[in-house]
Amino acid sequence: MRTLTVLLLLFAVISCKKDQSTLSETADYFLVPRPYVNQGNKQATIVLYEPLEGDFIRAPEKADFIEIYYSNDSTSLKFFKKISATQTEINIPNLVNGVPYYFLTKTFKGKKSVSSDTVMTIPGIRPEIRLFPDASTFNSSVHGNLLSSDGKLMYYQKRNDTTLLDESYIKTLATNTVAKMVRPSVGLAWANHSHKLLQLHNSYTIVLYDADKNSESDVMTIPSQYENSGFTFSPDDQSLYYSTTLGVSNGLGAEIWKMALDTKVKTQISNLSSNHLSIQGKLAVSPDEKSIYFAASMAFSTNLWTPKAIYNYTLASKTLKAKLPEKWHDGSPSLSPDGKYLAFTSYRTGFQELWLLNTSSNELRQLTNMSDYRFSTYSNFSWLSSNEIVVAMHEANSSDYGNQFYKLRL
Repeated sequence: MRTLTVLLLLFAVISCKKDQSTLSETADYFLVPRPYVNQGNKQATIVLYEPLEGDFIRAPEKADFIEIYYSNDSTSLKFFKKISATQTEINIPNLVNGVPYYFLTKTFKGKKSVSSDTVMTIPGIRPEIRLFPDASTFNSSVHGNLLSSDGKLMYYQKRNDTTLLDESYIKTLATNTVAKMVRPSVGLAWANHSHKLLQLHNSYTIVLYDADKNSESDVMTIPSQYENSGFTFSPDDQSLYYSTTLGVSNGLGAEIWKMALDTKVKTQISNLSSNHLSIQGKLAVSPDEKSIYFAASMAFSTNLWTPKAIYNYTLASKTLKAKLPEKWHDGSPSLSPDGKYLAFTSYRTGFQELWLLNTSSNELRQLTNMSDYRFSTYSNFSWLSSNEIVVAMHEANSSDYGNQFYKLRL
């Protein structure tokens, strides 16, 4: 993670040297910290991260000073304070809860300066976070944790020290008993009303596993030449929704399909290919099955960090609307059981956090803070009820990066 951060920082400096008029052709090689904004009650704290000098090919110079800018208007950030280049935190008090604020730093070396990316937060009272009952700590060899919809079972994978292959397990939390699954497969989604788990086996086969019976059945085979993702159950668990490049010209885009689990009949239900969107990660189907939320970026982009938007697709009218705009790398949308809230991950603060969107009012709320808890995966969260989310994460100051389940009450 640190290496990736360093590469991004170096890229940012190089890019700014090309684009900013404040930099001369002989600009020195100096440290430019990356800002992260930590949410608080009527306040925010900007934390400045800079890479270790040993991570660079040659030692960069220290900057002279840093300027902090912020505003509740993203188009007009105002000067707040000048700080030492060695200062790592700056608190901004007297903010209004529930109002988005945007922050930017400028790092100076002589007459040269480099501006950071804009980050944002929404001050407010943080949700109640408690350790989920019966959820033990998992070390770094355990991954892919998925909690069943009723919170009673957990799927996970663990590396076999002898074979060096991943094996799949189901843990009953109340009794702390573990059952090894029939075949090692990647868990995709639990059913909404039963202990059935959708899995991907050997990259090409979708498997339905019944945890109560410890049995499984193949659902469908994925042609290797197509990209498929977003597999999820319909609200009544009778069908599957997924996205695929099947039938899309040149593979530039994707369509959403629905398959009945009893008859295995597949039906294309979207008309998206002309938008050239590459759907990434989860599909979130509304309780009434009238619309679907998903994260997507332009299909022809080869940039890993291309910003994603979260879209809402209305099935009856076949209309597409960007629910959350590009820029913040939003992903993993997941609807509450009543459809009132959309939980999603986002890099708005400068690090990946869990956010909440009111689907009616479009009001945003930040649910996690990197200074307290951190994710080790992109989408390990699930709804227990319409006002409770369970998230797999670890405490920020812990030396053990194994996940625990925490329950967030909205």
